[in-house]
Parts: sequence; structure tokens; C-alpha cells
Amino acid sequence: MKKLKSILAENFLFDSHAHLSDGEELPDIINSAKKAGVKYICDMSIDWKDGETVLARANKYPIILPSIGIHPQKCISGTDIYSILNVFGELVKKNKDNLLMIGEIGLDYYMPTGKNLVNQSASLNKSGQKDIFEGALGLSVEFSLPVSVHIREAFTDAFSILKSIKNDDEIVILHSFTGSYEQLKKAVDNSWYIGVNGIITYKSAQNLRENLQKYLGKMSGLEPLDFYNKHIVFETDAPLLRPSNAVTKGNEPQNVVKVYEYVCGLLGI
Repeated sequence: MKKLKSILAENFLFDSHAHLSDGEELPDIINSAKKAGVKYICDMSIDWKDGETVLARANKYPIILPSIGIHPQKCISGTDIYSILNVFGELVKKNKDNLLMIGEIGLDYYMPTGKNLVNQSASLNKSGQKDIFEGALGLSVEFSLPVSVHIREAFTDAFSILKSIKNDDEIVILHSFTGSYEQLKKAVDNSWYIGVNGIITYKSAQNLRENLQKYLGKMSGLEPLDFYNKHIVFETDAPLLRPSNAVTKGNEPQNVVKVYEYVCGLLGI
């Protein structure tokens, strides 16, 4: 299995976070990514069942690098945390040599509002999310695997847990980063990576653009490796978050090129 550390030392584009699905359109999606110059697609799972599908997909397509995780939104009140971690742990142990990362994992404290939403208080289980996050991070340390981390409205808790468990030399990617400049700097100061996707192209993301510009400043080069050396990676989070400069109907891994091009333009190139 290709190691993330070696990928980040090479000068090519890869999609560091996507969610593929099986179907008749998948071969076309793969071919379009290849034609666009995308070297690898990091395919994430949201639970252990999805993880088995991701692993099978990667066996079929060499461009796909599999990761298995438990999305925090999978943890609601009443979730059997012990059973989930037990099954997930066995899957990681069995496939540790075939995994690129553990992901998608993390914390999500966002609570939707609206008169048509019901049982909101029952849908958010912070304690359970923390237990699963800590358990998944423990597995990543045990098997020396990088992690792709989802954080929404939970930076303080997520940063604290990451610092307490992950070693300094282990790769952490903060997927779909939308935090403040201070949070960005804190992450990079810990040698973590910032995942940038189509959100950066949205009108509503002015603060994110300004934070990224402030952090990157005047770069001596704008090759993919120049960004990796600054702890910036590019992603699509396909099929969600289509960049505004994309021409595809939905979002696909090929659009990681559009995200990269947009950021280069943001820096005046």
C-alpha cells in the first residue's frame, strides 16, 4: 500500500478526501480523474460496513487508496459504542496493511434548527462521539496510520483529544477545514495538514480565503509539492461540495484540480 508520507513528498495532485460509490458511472469518474492528472483518490468510509465496500473498490481500481472510519454523525443517543469500536477495530487490524488512513473520523457538534426537525436533542451524542474518536485515534497510533479528521463546531474538544493521543510524527489531515486563522495556525504548528476543498470557491467563504491567504503569504512556488510542504492538501469531498469553477454536473475527484487552480489564482497566479 502506498504510504501517505511518500505521497506528500511527491509533486502531483491527489484527492485527499472523497466518497466514491459503486455504479455504472464509476469507471467514467475514474477515467476523468486520470485524464485531469489526479494520481490518487483517497476513498473514505463513514462506518465499518462502508469500509468493507471501500476496500473492495480499491482492490479493483489501483488509483483508489482506501481509508476506513466512523463518521461522528453515525453516533447518536443510544449507540452501542463498545460494539461499534470492537467491530471497527477488528476491521482495521485485519486490513492494516491495505489502508492509507483511518477516516473519516472526528467530532461534529452542529445541531440543525428548524420547525420541521424533530428529536434534535436525541440526535447529538457528544460523549459517544468522543469515545469513538478516541478509540479510532488509538487504533491509528497502534497501527501507525494517518487520520482524516472531520471537525464541525467542536475545535476545542477535537484539538485537545488529538494532542493527547496522536504522536508528533504521525500525519493528521483536518478535512474540509473551515476554522479561524488561529485554529489554522494551531493545526499547522502541530504539523497537521489543512484540507482545502470546493468551499474555498463559495461566496460565503470570504473569511476562509482571507485566512488561507494570510497563512500562505508569498510562496516561492505554486506546484502541488509547495503546498504540501506548507501543510496544505487538496480534496473534493465528492460527491458533495462541487467547486463553483467546476464544469461537472456533480462533484468528482477530477475537480481537485479546480480547487488547486482556484487557490493558485487566490495567491495572484
